[in-house]
Amino acid sequence: MTFSGFIALGLGLLVVVSHNIWVPGWPVVVTLFGWVLIFQGVMRVFWPESFSKMMKNLLAKSGYTVMSWVWLVIGLILIYFGFMSR
Repeated sequence: MTFSGFIALGLGLLVVVSHNIWVPGWPVVVTLFGWVLIFQGVMRVFWPESFSKMMKNLLAKSGYTVMSWVWLVIGLILIYFGFMSR
């Protein structure tokens, strides 16, 4: 849990430092993703039990399906704007 927390924290910091763009549009999705990684990294490193309990509660029942669809839609949006749009 600690190792994955440091990896998430490092990746989140890289994203936020290199792409901290707050504009109305799709680039803000990348910035928000970086902040989510920082939050997850801090939670995993400093409060691993609380993070584990929070994720178990979030993914219980239909939460896993909802989160899977949310990440799929976000991924498709980023693919579209990154490769298809001008």
